[in-house]
Amino acid sequence: MLGGGDFPEGEREEQEHKNKPRTATPKSRRTTGKVRIYGERNAKRLDLNKERTFLVQMQRRVTLRDIAAEAGISHAAVSLALKNSPEVSQETRKRVQKLARQMGYRADPMLSALSSYRMKVRPASFHATLAFVNRFKNPAQYHSNPNFEFYLAGARERAEAMGYKVEELDLATLGGWLGVQRVLRALNCPGILLGPLDREESLEGVMDFGSYAVVAFGVSVVQPRFHVVTHAQVESVRLAMRELRKLGIRRIGMISVYEHDKASNFLAGYLLDQELIRGEEKIPALRMAKPELTSPDLVRWLERHRVEAVLDNNAFPGSVVEGRLPVGTRPWVVNLARGDKHQAGIDQQDKEIGSAGVGLIVQLIQSRELGIPEARKVLLVDGVFNKGLIK
Repeated sequence: MLGGGDFPEGEREEQEHKNKPRTATPKSRRTTGKVRIYGERNAKRLDLNKERTFLVQMQRRVTLRDIAAEAGISHAAVSLALKNSPEVSQETRKRVQKLARQMGYRADPMLSALSSYRMKVRPASFHATLAFVNRFKNPAQYHSNPNFEFYLAGARERAEAMGYKVEELDLATLGGWLGVQRVLRALNCPGILLGPLDREESLEGVMDFGSYAVVAFGVSVVQPRFHVVTHAQVESVRLAMRELRKLGIRRIGMISVYEHDKASNFLAGYLLDQELIRGEEKIPALRMAKPELTSPDLVRWLERHRVEAVLDNNAFPGSVVEGRLPVGTRPWVVNLARGDKHQAGIDQQDKEIGSAGVGLIVQLIQSRELGIPEARKVLLVDGVFNKGLIK
């Protein structure tokens, strides 16, 4: 029998161990600011944390300040260099742009969206004047064409909404391109809108376009190859032919004028459609040097091919009576330049073309894409078919 303080031998040793006072860990053995690793399991956990930290660093978006620190210049200079601003030397622009590609820099789409939203909801402040160059020898000829007039109207509306002003410059009135250059400098214009023309023209060497963003309306400028905004002429011809066939008209021809063909793509759309159909519906286009209703060639062509509808690029203005051509088989006339409830044809959406031209040139100005582009942009605006009086 054991007394109050008596324990079996094994239990006594255990009790003495429990009652033994614990001593503090010496300071020399404590960790100071470092995690002590005990065992393989904790070591693997620390390696995983390091990997996660590395991945977070890799996924962080590269900023302008990161590029600036690497390039040794200010972040404002980096911003200008990425926008191709002439305020930064060409050597610096190339170096910064190469460095940005190497570092994987991408513009933040959310910030871009926020900037666009602010521009829409905030009243537009005035930024600059855009020059719209009327290239006709007789400036009034431009305004006599309703399609061209709507280009200018659409451009002015869009420019005003974006904080710009469009100033029309008459090439003939200013005495040529030297006069245009003087006005461009006086108005401090950052961009040039080249108005459409009814014939092909080269502007190679007429002036130095290197300091300006340039957009041409239509396809009349053959050189240099500026950015272009125009009507989708090939698609509009094919649209007109599809809609005419839906109305039961199968024998569709086209009259084209040599001079007009050089500054448009309507004929290309017609020839493409003809290549894709078979049988008697294939009708060769009638190409004329000068459109004349009394032309024997026109009458023979209409009767020989039993033409039911003629696609016309405004070759016979004022000659259409109740939607028909008053000669030969009296076919319906489909005007590729305009169409409404009285005249079958294509509404080219001219104001939309003018508006799209301003939208593009403002984008070029903001990104500092100036002068003759290495790869030009071609923006096409679809037209709308109107059947006019065709039943």
